[in-house]
Amino acid sequence: MLVLLFLLPVTTYAGQPVSKSAAVISYTGDGGDVYELRWAFTEQVWNQQEIFITVHVSDRKYGPDHIARIYAREADGYRLLEEVSTQGNGYLLRPNFFPYETRGLAGRRDRLFLLQLTEKIYGTGSFTQEHIYRIGSEGGGLTLQPVDYVPAPESYRPYLAVGEAVWKGENNRFSGDGLDFEFFIWRERHDGNCCPSGGRVKGHYKIVPVAGREAVPAYRIEMDTFERLAYEQPD
Repeated sequence: MLVLLFLLPVTTYAGQPVSKSAAVISYTGDGGDVYELRWAFTEQVWNQQEIFITVHVSDRKYGPDHIARIYAREADGYRLLEEVSTQGNGYLLRPNFFPYETRGLAGRRDRLFLLQLTEKIYGTGSFTQEHIYRIGSEGGGLTLQPVDYVPAPESYRPYLAVGEAVWKGENNRFSGDGLDFEFFIWRERHDGNCCPSGGRVKGHYKIVPVAGREAVPAYRIEMDTFERLAYEQPD
């Protein structure tokens, strides 16, 4: 038997920590939709501290809403750090957690713990919105800092010929081994939605530090290397 906890979705990050059982239970939203658990898992980060991630999906027939919540484990429960909702515009892929090493502002190696929440927008465009966070440990507790993300198709615009365009979103594969992307190119006068005859572009992103006023350095993901291949050309 499904037990529902009739609560409004959490919209603020303040308040008392909750138990793991309270975090994963199904609930009803303010619009009457029932949100059921899709994924829940933990990751160990700095000094064996624990990040706990849940994704709930509404029972709406068309355009269901996906809500991801990110918690930090504390002595008296789990404290909510961040919430990401697709607001019925798309769906979330399984959260992707990965460590990554990059060069910091001082030239030293920085070891980052990153969390990627990929939102795919409903429709034939398959457009992607990335929600990427760096998990830090400042002041004895875990923190989340958004990582700026510049989509590869946006950076590639100066290389498009007249009459070429990118009609759909990019596909990203992020891991500790690399930040890879791929997208396709359409010739606007001749191509149908199905058939991007202009070929495809594949390549790699890089993570660069961004100087700011805060004591904690910020980071940005941007296009690094790329190559353009024919549509049917193997890698």
